[in-house]
Amino acid sequence: MPEDAGIKDQPSPTGLSFFSVKALLVALAFGLAALAVVVAALTIPIRGTNVVTDPREIFTTTGAALTGPLGGVLIGVLAGIREPGGVVYASLLAHIAGGLWMGLAYKKLVYRYLDMPGICGGWIVLVLVYYYVFVIPGFVIGQSLFYPQ
Repeated sequence: MPEDAGIKDQPSPTGLSFFSVKALLVALAFGLAALAVVVAALTIPIRGTNVVTDPREIFTTTGAALTGPLGGVLIGVLAGIREPGGVVYASLLAHIAGGLWMGLAYKKLVYRYLDMPGICGGWIVLVLVYYYVFVIPGFVIGQSLFYPQ
């Protein structure tokens, strides 16, 4: 059995390569959309806490998956550079790590090995890992490193 059995022999989802200008422009568009959400203060309060969330993660996860790791880092910077709570360094840590994760993981783990409807399940797993392994811990670690009480 060949060692690449089970791997799709297809181009990447959008044909974007690691260093292409097209990928950088797409990443810039998604990153600016995430930044616009924050600047416009489109927040959703989490009931019972003093914490808010916002829809920037839609642009962060989708854009990083489409553009790869370099695009994920650029989107992470733009998504994290403004933070409603004023904890910019923690936000940058969380969003850059999460963007890098999505940029690497989508094409390498989900798109490459799964077909529909498995891609949908794989996407859900990637987003859960994005939040619970990268974004939430990134904020917690960033808070303790950059904003000690």
